[in-house]
Amino acid sequence: MKVKRQKTIEKMYNVKVALYIVGLGCIFLIYIVCFCVKGNNLWDVDDVYGNWKVARVIYAAKSGYGSLELGNEIGRSFCISEQTITDSKPRDAEMKKLKVPYYDMHILRCEKSEYDVTESEILAEFNWRNNIILSKAGITDTLIPEFVFYADTNKTEDNDSYVSLLRLFPYQSDNKDMLVMELPYGSYVLERNSVQKKTCNLWGKWRVEELVSRGTGENVGIDFTEEYGSIYQIAKNRLRLQDEEWEISVTKESVDRRNYEQTNGIKEGLGIDNKKIIIINVKMSNGCSIEIIPINGDEIIAQIGNQWFRLRRLKEYREPSFAEEEVLTGIWKPVLLLEEEKVDPKSEALTYDNLFWWYGNWVMLEADAYSVEVSDWKTEKILAGDFKDKYDVPVNVMGMFDESDILHVAAREVDHVEEIYIILERDRMIRGRNGLWFELKKI
Repeated sequence: MKVKRQKTIEKMYNVKVALYIVGLGCIFLIYIVCFCVKGNNLWDVDDVYGNWKVARVIYAAKSGYGSLELGNEIGRSFCISEQTITDSKPRDAEMKKLKVPYYDMHILRCEKSEYDVTESEILAEFNWRNNIILSKAGITDTLIPEFVFYADTNKTEDNDSYVSLLRLFPYQSDNKDMLVMELPYGSYVLERNSVQKKTCNLWGKWRVEELVSRGTGENVGIDFTEEYGSIYQIAKNRLRLQDEEWEISVTKESVDRRNYEQTNGIKEGLGIDNKKIIIINVKMSNGCSIEIIPINGDEIIAQIGNQWFRLRRLKEYREPSFAEEEVLTGIWKPVLLLEEEKVDPKSEALTYDNLFWWYGNWVMLEADAYSVEVSDWKTEKILAGDFKDKYDVPVNVMGMFDESDILHVAAREVDHVEEIYIILERDRMIRGRNGLWFELKKI
């Protein structure tokens, strides 16, 4: 009996030891996984190399250089490698007269620094050096790596036009496809080039969100914003834009991307890295045609007029399941212009210059943040069809909804100017004020 009891005790002890070892192994494995995940979020200079396109404004600076408008740099592209940086901006007499800075450079060296912006002195110094206010730009990271590329001035051809250094830092530490760069009169988000996937499902609603290339259209300016927010609805044999509809036929071909860009005057590039790309030609019953380049299931690039735009698939609207008051707080960032109607600059902030001023700022919902009179909120749930009749709402906004959709709406007056909010999700809303309609995202 004593022998059996001893063996039983030994087995129990061995089981406990085995469980202890397994437990330690699990803890070690979890540590390794967490370390790897954290390590993947750490930016190194290799993460900056690649092809990038200027996508949108995130901050409107109080001072700048050159003589072009804020927003003019959208569509511009950069290729960053270990040896060189190349800039898509044309280096001609017109651009030189407009004092456009060029970032073509042979790289002498790159320096990486990290800044803990929870410390007020470091934050102030970082903001001053980059001509930005991080909070207004919608940047919430507390530890920010910054990369500074210095040009080899001995290899620079034109010191009057070329810059001697380029500063970049991540827009979000956990997203290695977005960088921040200061350009004339503000800071912009750069998005890494896409890779076209084998998908050609065009059916659905698509919304114009970004300029990709000026193509053979305007050389400078921000007239391209007229297309922002437009919704194209594509069915199997029909295309609809606002109140117009046409029958269509669709053909597909594979082409060399570089040749296609050169043929169509796409100097800034399409923002696609594939050597061969699929082009879908859509012929319309009115005799016109447009060309569409699918990127993935949710993004396409389309030729509109003489320019090229990125369109994203509209999600199906779902009525919010929470109370309106739950989201009517905090700070919100304008991320997409939906429509510009008659705007009275006097009813906007004193520093309002153009449409992209709001892209570079924030919207604060708390009344005590204002120095002007702010009314109480009025909230309601209303059918989209009735909402359209009650308020002066542009087609680009109403195109996001069916008439039977129930919208959660909040309205108030700020300095006697009406503001209308359509709640989409906990962190997404549409705001209409003074003829300007923006999609907002919560910071």
